[in-house]
Amino acid sequence: MDGRETILFLHPTPDRYGADVALLELVRGLDQARWRPVVAVPGEGPLVALLKAAGAEVEDGPLGVLDRRTLRSPLRLLRFAINVPRAALFVRRLVRRHRPAVIHTNTAIVIGGAIGARLTRTRHLWHLHEIISHPKWAARVLARCAARLADVVVSNSRATRESFDRYSPELAARHRVVLNGVDARRLTPNHAARNDAHLGTAEARAEARRSLAVDDEAALIVLVGRVNTWKGQRLLLDAAERLRFRHPDARFLLVGDAPPGHGALVAALRTEIQARNFAGYVEHLPHQTDIGRILRAADIVVVPSTQPEPFGLVAVEAMAMGRPVIAAAHGGIVEVVDSGVTGLLFEPNDAAKLAWALQVLIEDRSRAREMGRRGRERYEAHFTSERMLREMDQIWSQLVERPFLLSDSDAQIVHFVLGKANPERLNGVNHVVHGLATAQAARGLDVSVFGITPDPAAPTPERAYDLRLFQARGSRLGLQGPLDRSLVEALNALPPTALAHLHGGYVPTMRAISRALTRRRIPFVFTPHGAYRALARQRSGLRKRLYGALYERKLVRDARAVQAFSVREGEEMTDLVDAHKVVVIPIGQDAPDNAELAALASEARELAADVRRPLYGYCGRLAAFTKGLDALLDAFALHVAGEGEGTLWLIGEGEDRAALEARARDLGIERRVAFQGARFGREKLTHLAALDVFVHPSRHEGMPTSVLECAALGRPVVVTAETNLAEAVHEAGAGIALQHADKEQLAAALAAIEREWRAGTLSCRGEAALAMVRTRFAWRDLEPLISAELYELEHHLATDHTRGAPACAPDGQRRSA
Repeated sequence: MDGRETILFLHPTPDRYGADVALLELVRGLDQARWRPVVAVPGEGPLVALLKAAGAEVEDGPLGVLDRRTLRSPLRLLRFAINVPRAALFVRRLVRRHRPAVIHTNTAIVIGGAIGARLTRTRHLWHLHEIISHPKWAARVLARCAARLADVVVSNSRATRESFDRYSPELAARHRVVLNGVDARRLTPNHAARNDAHLGTAEARAEARRSLAVDDEAALIVLVGRVNTWKGQRLLLDAAERLRFRHPDARFLLVGDAPPGHGALVAALRTEIQARNFAGYVEHLPHQTDIGRILRAADIVVVPSTQPEPFGLVAVEAMAMGRPVIAAAHGGIVEVVDSGVTGLLFEPNDAAKLAWALQVLIEDRSRAREMGRRGRERYEAHFTSERMLREMDQIWSQLVERPFLLSDSDAQIVHFVLGKANPERLNGVNHVVHGLATAQAARGLDVSVFGITPDPAAPTPERAYDLRLFQARGSRLGLQGPLDRSLVEALNALPPTALAHLHGGYVPTMRAISRALTRRRIPFVFTPHGAYRALARQRSGLRKRLYGALYERKLVRDARAVQAFSVREGEEMTDLVDAHKVVVIPIGQDAPDNAELAALASEARELAADVRRPLYGYCGRLAAFTKGLDALLDAFALHVAGEGEGTLWLIGEGEDRAALEARARDLGIERRVAFQGARFGREKLTHLAALDVFVHPSRHEGMPTSVLECAALGRPVVVTAETNLAEAVHEAGAGIALQHADKEQLAAALAAIEREWRAGTLSCRGEAALAMVRTRFAWRDLEPLISAELYELEHHLATDHTRGAPACAPDGQRRSA
């Protein structure tokens, strides 16, 4: 490949009419230095050569097109149903061959292609160019298909959008409007050699009229469009009949062919023109490749469709040529023509009202010319191909880089966690979920936490967000049983605007939830909370490695983004996670206010009144190797042997407590080491506030919440690089950052802390630690970053961040590892 991203366009016909022209404009105008266009169409036709000339590679194959003829015939419907699997397989082959970044399904009726796009899990844009009034069941089916099969849906007008959204409210969340655009220069065959300003001049008009043998003084009224039952050709004939005797010198020109297989419609139209004795008054021409010549010759362009036009491209082409437009006031054309300014709108299906509008402009040529001039201005402001391409390019880019396309005011965020997100417990994952959900609720987001726990009926503290608890089901690694029925029902009830955030790596329950979310097309992001650190995976058993290969890879493949807490963690997970999915944002921590800090300090003095100082401490799970507690005990023994002062508190419980107690005894420091057991809530905070310094010597970690908790109490910290906090601590002067959990390094750090304690300068590090939390890790600053970079939500909610943008230390920025 040449470094460009491929867009695979799926288009239902090789013809050259409204939606075909819109596609051609996209292919011609897209930035081919960035995008590589590939177009799939069913068969050969005039559009194919034009697409190839525009630089597109064209593929020919079945796309499962549900056209009007198919809707009217049970036999054709059966053939269509048979053709859909063939179409899906064809698209799948195209995806394997071209590896598109985006599939762009052009028009609502390309059903088989859209299904194929969904099956390949390629990011999918469905571009709607139709208003389907009858049959209503078809409109309803297509609306629901668009809601389920596309990442984003684009309509060519608000009228088109509303016609589908009314059948599928869930569609609205991912539905955009991009008005079609026209390149006015392409409305003349040799545009490259001509001045764009020439297109609307009197000279250009006279030149075009001579080619059509139309008198310069005659009022020429033009209708350009396919000959069918609803484009309004017969309505225009009725209006012409009413004007015939008042304006016998007027000329009416109807331009266009019938759809393939409907040639009888053209024959019937010509027969009717002849039967009305309209020779020399009304003329029909077949489809013209140089439509600009027809429009330049016109005085008035008419769009009298008897059914709503989804957009009305010919009206924009007419405005680009500086011609006034008279149109039926329904559908997307109402968004194009500014009635009374660039043309006139009349009541649909009313020949008398159409005749009146024509009479007004025929009899007031200066007004008609002024409307044409205003129409050209309106075209340049709203309907250029450059504007359309700019908006489409943005959406293609967002699909590649920002897949959600939801606003933070629309999104309903749901966190999934094992536990209850209880802030009073020690579990770091639950602590993070609680802090993030609280910050999201404070900013006005619609946020819920779904906790999976063995005891959902047990009491839990009040929250600022909605907490729903579900029964945990027993599972073995990789062998998750069925999810609790109430959880399945809650998953199925999630709205299309839901956005899920899963927490915890190598958790079979999360894999089961991710599968349910993927089936429902609910996007989710994932935070492994350190489970993908290199050392953690190296030490994992064979079963865990097999689980990672068989199940965890599928989870991260389906995730829209994966959060790492540091650049280093992000780099370590790229063998499991695609690099473009990795988003680096640290966790947050809210610091108590000054009054609360003073109260905790008072309680802490009483708690540790008789403790030998300085007081070193650790808080968390007692896992000797993972948390580096074996090295901490060895280092403290060296410190004591060197006649160092102080006491070490180990706060928490864990599988290695007995082994650690035995190690303290063997090292002869059992009298200086106190195992405090698990502490929660206020009691835990009081124990942390009693410390002179907090030590966290992890060997592999996500980002320990206990370090930030203690720093938020104004206590200096000693950390290893594996905590992902070493750089922030060093830059802030909030403590001592070590490279590894090495007993000599740790012993030297304890000695340095004691020297500062004796000199009375340790409090300066504590103040720096508190400032670090408040300025770099406050949830109120990190939460908008998570919404923008991890969730990729468009920002609409107001914020009041008096401190401005966060520093996001050590590396709180979007980054592909």
